[in-house]
Amino acid sequence: MTGINETAKLLSQKFKDEGFTGTVSVDAPLAPLTWYKIGGSAAILVEAHSVTDLALAKKLIDDNPMPLLVMGAGSNILVSDEGFPGLVLRLGGIFASIDVDENETRIRVGAAVPLLTLIRESVRIGLDGIERLAGIPGSVGGAIFMNAGTYGDGIGGLIETVDVFTATGELETWDPLECGFEYRSSRFQMTDDIILFAVITGQRVEPEKLNTEIERRLDKRKKTQPIELPSCGCVFKNPDGDKSAARLMQDAGLKGERAGDAVISSKHTNFIVNEGAATAKDIINLMAKARKRVYALTGIKLTPEVRAVGFKEPLEVMLDAWKED
Repeated sequence: MTGINETAKLLSQKFKDEGFTGTVSVDAPLAPLTWYKIGGSAAILVEAHSVTDLALAKKLIDDNPMPLLVMGAGSNILVSDEGFPGLVLRLGGIFASIDVDENETRIRVGAAVPLLTLIRESVRIGLDGIERLAGIPGSVGGAIFMNAGTYGDGIGGLIETVDVFTATGELETWDPLECGFEYRSSRFQMTDDIILFAVITGQRVEPEKLNTEIERRLDKRKKTQPIELPSCGCVFKNPDGDKSAARLMQDAGLKGERAGDAVISSKHTNFIVNEGAATAKDIINLMAKARKRVYALTGIKLTPEVRAVGFKEPLEVMLDAWKED
């Protein structure tokens, strides 16, 4: 990564010379920024605090081409052990703001706001809907990117508009249809458009009703998911049919399987947890073993939900190429 680091150092200086108001770091460790606590360093890590920062970042990246990763709270990504050989962009500053309209029926929320903060604000004003995402980790931007949800729900169903910094450097406002929301998917997964803000809307209800529902969901998660250990949540999407990915993996006898310090949880089989010093390679090995065993038994090929970044090959290619020792 020596050549890449030299390029990153030069680019870092250009950010400072051009008046970038955010933060810039070279050879920045990414593991502490992810929920998995796994992975190497980014060649350069940039946090933009304003639209002006974003426009400057785009200009400099266009002038100095390198791989780009827009990263939120790092709750649903697996970073390569070798790190990310490019620029990792995070949002802060104005993008961490949250505002309620005068009628308290809409919340305008920045992409960098933790999802839990949005949920708490919706409960405060009694705005129905977002409480169904209680317990899901990550930022609002990441949740929109993944159309995060539980039991068939998705945040896309609660969104009125999304403010976007497009791949061509334009500021646009999109409706849910333009965002292309589907099960654990959105248009943003296939483009370089960046989510900046969203307007969340819903019906007014008694806050106590929302608090009760949140407590119920959090209690269920505590009992059924290994939230005490680092993980990325579910590693596979649920396939069509009456059996979840977790049930298919459990039926395949995968509960408790281990690779290094990575373990398929005995509490929730679709969680692969890091018991201390797990590597990205360990996670990949367990995912591949699970996918192959489930496919051999059922003919169902599980689709990854976690995003793998910094690898030389796509995640599904790596999973298909894996061979058990």
